[in-house]
Formats: sequence, structure tokens, C-alpha cells
Amino acid sequence: MSNKAENSNTSSFSVEQDLSYQGTNHSGYKASGKGITVDKMYQQVSKLADNTLNDTNNKEAFEQIEKVKDNPNAEITIYRGTSGDTINPGDWVFLDKKHAENFTKSIITKKPFKKDYAKVVSLFLYPAKNKLDMLITKKVTKTYKNAIMIKKGKMYMKLYSNEIVFRGHPDKVCDQISDALLDAYLEGDKNSRCAIEVMGGKGKIFITGEVTSNSIVDIESVVKRVLRDIGYKDNYEIVNNLGHQSQDIALGTNDAVGGAGDQGMMFGYACDDTKELLPKAMVILQKLSWKYDELRKQYPDIYYPDGKAQITGYYDDEMKLKKIKTFTVSYNNCECRREETDNQIIQICDEICNEYHVEVENYLINPTGKFLIGGFEGDAGLTGRKIVVDSYQSFAPVGGGAFSGKDPTKVDRSGAYMAREIAKSYLREYHLKWCEVQLSYAIGIARPLAIYINSNKGNIEPPEELYAMCTPQNIIASLNLKNIKYEDTAKFGHFQN
Repeated sequence: MSNKAENSNTSSFSVEQDLSYQGTNHSGYKASGKGITVDKMYQQVSKLADNTLNDTNNKEAFEQIEKVKDNPNAEITIYRGTSGDTINPGDWVFLDKKHAENFTKSIITKKPFKKDYAKVVSLFLYPAKNKLDMLITKKVTKTYKNAIMIKKGKMYMKLYSNEIVFRGHPDKVCDQISDALLDAYLEGDKNSRCAIEVMGGKGKIFITGEVTSNSIVDIESVVKRVLRDIGYKDNYEIVNNLGHQSQDIALGTNDAVGGAGDQGMMFGYACDDTKELLPKAMVILQKLSWKYDELRKQYPDIYYPDGKAQITGYYDDEMKLKKIKTFTVSYNNCECRREETDNQIIQICDEICNEYHVEVENYLINPTGKFLIGGFEGDAGLTGRKIVVDSYQSFAPVGGGAFSGKDPTKVDRSGAYMAREIAKSYLREYHLKWCEVQLSYAIGIARPLAIYINSNKGNIEPPEELYAMCTPQNIIASLNLKNIKYEDTAKFGHFQN
């Protein structure tokens, strides 16, 4: 049986008989809620449950869930066990005092423990209040590798990290130059074939790669404009080493054939964490990167262009960010007002995190102590060296090829863009929590070799028409890839919405 009620656009509740979790004498029930208090959930479950739900100790266990939740609107799932149920390996339990001793003995002796009105709650363990409870915590967390530890009423989960680099990072500068040159060629000739690589460092910027185009582009002018826009001086020696695309490649990629510009695999990803359908920590870093660039433009003598940021967060078993353990920011600056500028950076981070209801435990700001020398004077840069940052910041696999400097016949780029669109579409259509798509191609052949779609609900068989949609020419047409500004994609991440 099932009973569902919608309280508002942001609140939901459902309770249903859980046939996969039945006791010896009674049926179990599973209650799920979002934006609803535990008390209300308890009342709704009570309507459908037998007298086991009237036990006072059980209600105290339910209320404890509310105390350990950092976000009152987060989704919580309660499994209500009944008399005779057996705790299975991997289950997490809320126990009242009268059952704690027996449960501890069962762990030590490794004998099955029949629980009487204990609650099995996915991903939570009863907070340690005394030595006996601490023993339970110690034993269970030692038993299960990915255990969540609760300390002082707060959740501690598995740790995972993601990173972004700011616009002024040397590698990102090279990406933006590559894409600015691509834009310049496409502006005069929509059928330009480009694969432009840039390397910069110590007063020189080296441009190489292959271009076949009817456009005439002032390479030096474009490069220096990008440098100034990012916030650097333009007094660099520009070395132009561009050549023409190989005629062998052109045989399979001309308009008549329409084949892929290279072989390889590309990935797309989407999840339900945010309205952008991207992981929460990824969106937080993208917004920080954009806000830092705005801050740098406002105070160019204090904040310099180079920098990077990283989030190390606590995640549950569904890879949902619950809290940030360490927020690391390294930013290039004048080093003359550090206390003030550090506080400004922290304030920006806090504002973004508050928007997503994410608490930050600790900040590391310029952990070496100083970041005065940056840009090409501090490090060399190279196009395509930040492919993880460009894609999904490690939350999904990445293909073997970079994006920047490549025209859309290069499936390294267009295939990845299409894979993202497919992932977004399937996420909505199938009501998924996450979706991951892989496309693969052979050079000179239009039809993908394979399309693989995976999700939290398992693999999804791609329909035949999806293969036709994923030829390079159809991708270019459907996503309008001859008419976008690629330089913008190289600034803060290629996937932002």
C-alpha cells in the first residue's frame, strides 16, 4: 500500500510497505521525505503501522535523525523494522539504551542479533553518549569501510575532492588564446578546420598546430587582446608556428564525408544536485572562479589573475555533498593587505556556499604563505592540460582529448558537448539522480562506434535514432556549434548549464 501527500512545491512525503524488508511477524515500512519534519513523518507512518510504532524509545531514535541533519530540507529515509527482523550486514541502526548491550555482544561474538523494535536507518549511526555507545560506534565503523561517524551530533562521511583553476592560471590562459584564435578563424570562415595549441612561459607565447581556413587572422593582435582581458601585460614575444591540416585527415572529414575528426571516447554527465544539473561542489567552484574574476577587475592592483581552488567535502553513499571539510583557495595578489583580502575571499566563498546550504568547516587560504609571483612568470602553461577542470572536475570520467582550439568537426569537443546534452535529456526523461554517457568514434567515420548510457537505475539501451543524431554533422547543426564563442567556454568551465 502507498500513501503520498505533497505539502508544497519543495516538500514531499511518501510511505509504503517495503516488501524487501519484512520481519518474521510483521511487514516493514519505508518512509521518505524532503522538507518535512521527522515528527510529521513519524505521525504519517504511525497511521499505517501496528503498535510497534508507539514505543517511546523508537520515537526518540526518530527525533535523533533530525538533530544530526545539517540541512533540514535534505532527503531522509527511515526504515521501520519490526519484531523479529534481523540486522543484515551493512545496515545502520538506531538503538535505544535497552538494546545497546545485546547489539554490542552480537558484534563481538559475530552472532546474528534479533532486534526488538530497533530502527534500521540507512547511513546513520546512533550518536555516542556513553562508553557503551562509543564501543558500538567503534565496532561498527571498524567493520564497515565507508562508515559514517557521528561526533557531537554531526555527520562525518567519506571524503572526496574537486578542483578549479582561475582564468589567469597559465594553462587556462593558453586555453583561452587557443579558443580566441578559433573564434577568429570561424568568424571569417564557418568551415575552418582548426587544432590550435598554445604554450606560454617566461616572456614568450608559442602558437602551433594546424589550420585550414579562408580567414586571415592577426595572430599577435588576438593573443595580446586575450592577455589584457585576463589582466596580464601584453609585452610577450609571440611565435607563430601554425601549419595546415593534413590532407590525409581531410579525406575523412570533408563536408562530403562528414566523418569524425579523430578517434576516441567522450563523456557526458548530469545529476540532480543543482538546477544546472551538475554536482554542487562543481557549481560552487565555478561561481567562485567567476566572482574572483569580477573582484580582480574591480581591484586590479590588489588581486592578480592567477589562482585555483579546491573543495574537500563529506559525501554520503549517493555522492551528495553534505558539508565541506576543507575549502582551499590559492590566489595571486599584491601580498600587501593579506588579512583583508583573505577575509574577502572567505566572505565570497561563504556567500556561495550559503546559497547551497553547505557549511564549511575549515579554510586554507594560500597555504604556502605567499602568492605574489604568478602567471607565466611563475609557471608555464599549455593548452588542454586542465581537461578534468574543463569537464566535470573528477565527478565523471573524461575522454582522452582536450577541447580548446578545436573546431567542432573534432569530436573530442563536439562529441563531449553532445554527450552532456544526452545526459541532461535522459536525466529528465527517466527521472534519474545521475546519468553518464560515453560516445566513441573512429576517425573519418560519421556514425559513433558505440553509445553507452549508465545511471543510478542501471544501464539504458540507446535507441537507433540516437546514433544518427550523434554524427558530427548532426551534432554541429543541432547544437549550432559553428556560431558560438568558444573563448567563453574556456574561462570558467565548458559545462555550466
